[in-house]
Amino acid sequence: RAFKYLRQFKPVAVLSFGGYLGLAVSMPAYFLRIPVYLHEQTLVAGRANTMTAKFARRIYLAWEDSARYFPKNTSQFVGLPLRPGIITGKKTKLFNNPLPSVLILGGKQGSHIINQHVFAGLPGLLLKYNIIHQTGTSSVTDDYRSALTKKEILPSNLSGNYKPVGYIGEDEIGQYLASVDMVVSRAGAHTSYELGILGKRSLLIPFMHTTGSEQHQQARLLESAGISLILPESKLTTPLLLSKIKECLDMDEPSSLPLPRDAASRLVDDLVADLT
Repeated sequence: RAFKYLRQFKPVAVLSFGGYLGLAVSMPAYFLRIPVYLHEQTLVAGRANTMTAKFARRIYLAWEDSARYFPKNTSQFVGLPLRPGIITGKKTKLFNNPLPSVLILGGKQGSHIINQHVFAGLPGLLLKYNIIHQTGTSSVTDDYRSALTKKEILPSNLSGNYKPVGYIGEDEIGQYLASVDMVVSRAGAHTSYELGILGKRSLLIPFMHTTGSEQHQQARLLESAGISLILPESKLTTPLLLSKIKECLDMDEPSSLPLPRDAASRLVDDLVADLT
């Protein structure tokens, strides 16, 4: 199917952001003599990307440390393209009280295990913090509906401190990140990069079933920079989650990492120059 579409649309280049779907398009593009470019978003390169790299004209890197997986002569560090709102997000007052605010993320789909521990510790959390809780909108776990139900039965003095959301859109995430005091999150490539570039205190619970434990590696990088604490999912309990949130909020305000903020323009400018 990739051969069919490449022949039909005749692109001047293919830019892959990784994974097996990217490989499935990049390989036939190479055989059709269409230039292939690759962007590696994570610290740990997966098999599909190391295969794609063998016939890519350029490998763009989000993290300098991932250069060890690729040929030096075709690799270039540009950073990770950012959602526009991440940099332009303005700090706003999200709650009508002086409590610290915590943003809990579970990735695009939410995290059922994190959600369950948040639900279990909700009364204790809300006595001390404002909570914005991105649950995901899975119809299997139905965690968003559960969060709305729990909000309804909270005492009136706590209900206003809890804001469950199913999904946080592109136009909202920057404002949330700018406005909260800390983040509880998985450690995906985009989230880790954004937390690093903002210097946002965070408690990271890496999803371990990824290539080369990439989320754990990204979490370790932020931990070494004094931005994050790591709570392994294997050790996750409700009391420990509450304890680690307090520990994270007690940390000194971290400095941001010196990561490129203009990765998209760097990548595009280089790709266009290479093609011309």
